[in-house]
Amino acid sequence: MTPKILLCIVIGSFPLVAHAKKCGSSGDLIYLGNTANASRSVWVSATTAGEFHVDATGTEIDRWTKARGGAHLTLSNVVSQGKGGTHKLYATEGGDECLLDTRNQKRGFTLPPNWRPPQNPPTGITPTMPIAPQPPIALLPPTGITPEVPVLPRPPTGITPELPVAPQPPIGTLPPTGVMPTLPVIPRPPTGITPEVPIAPRPPIVTLPPTGITPEVPILPQPPTGIMPELPIAPQPPIGVLPPTGLTPEVPLTEKSREAGRMAMSEGTMSPCQGGRVDPNGAGVPALGACAPMKADNLREPPLTPGRDLVEDSPWNTWVDTHYSHIDNRRGIALDKTRSGALSMGIDRYVGDGVAAGGMVSIHPQPQ
Repeated sequence: MTPKILLCIVIGSFPLVAHAKKCGSSGDLIYLGNTANASRSVWVSATTAGEFHVDATGTEIDRWTKARGGAHLTLSNVVSQGKGGTHKLYATEGGDECLLDTRNQKRGFTLPPNWRPPQNPPTGITPTMPIAPQPPIALLPPTGITPEVPVLPRPPTGITPELPVAPQPPIGTLPPTGVMPTLPVIPRPPTGITPEVPIAPRPPIVTLPPTGITPEVPILPQPPTGIMPELPIAPQPPIGVLPPTGLTPEVPLTEKSREAGRMAMSEGTMSPCQGGRVDPNGAGVPALGACAPMKADNLREPPLTPGRDLVEDSPWNTWVDTHYSHIDNRRGIALDKTRSGALSMGIDRYVGDGVAAGGMVSIHPQPQ
């Protein structure tokens, strides 16, 4: 809905009020509402032709002149959220002010944020649109008496010599005419019985065997049949000397071997293995073929904090751990390159038996 249609509907919905006094002009003041930011109040004046103005709180808000009756829109900076903000419509007649209507700000509404008041076109003498000079499309010919186009001399009429015809040379040497000798006839071969073409003798492909009674193929003598001696079997030497079977004496234990077993158990370099037999005298020496000795120093506990197993033991400890990886994957169609790294550092101090306190900082950049 355009602003002009809206004003007509609003004006038609409000009744006319009684005027303060008899004036030569007539008009009504209508309160529409406030703008979206509540910075202006919107008024519409429906008047006849003449000079009019709107006042509020003793201050002139708007003044205009109409050559014929119609509506006029006024934006006032006097805004009231209640029933105040009284506005008055005056008509100027012969230098006197005549009150036409008085309204308070009630029963209005808030205009939408995108509403803008209509703009009146400029009045008075306005410059017209400049017209660009049009250049001539082409040079016009001169007017008046101008020399005519010269007339070329015409060729003579009547009998005129024709064009000379060039002699045409012969295309080729013409054959002589008259009686001509015919082509010589080649003698034909004799007809009738003629000797055939001699056939060359063919040598034999192979020597043919003699015919008649021929000796048979000799038969090779067959091996004898019946009882034949078997193949001799070579004697098989023994693979190795087999150990004796049955009860065998054990390796005797001497006092020196027992003493060595006691020392190994006391120093921690040997421990009884599964399947070992303990000496009745309490030496604890395993039997022959026991497990290999294992050093007790190899079983060490992990450090309390990183780095304490690399330096001498001290109350304070600092450490840094970093790694960097670069992956270049050229398999498949798409290439994949990834770089990643991490940096960790920390510091700690002993605060008790098996207890340390400290801090750690870890940096893990985003993989690229």
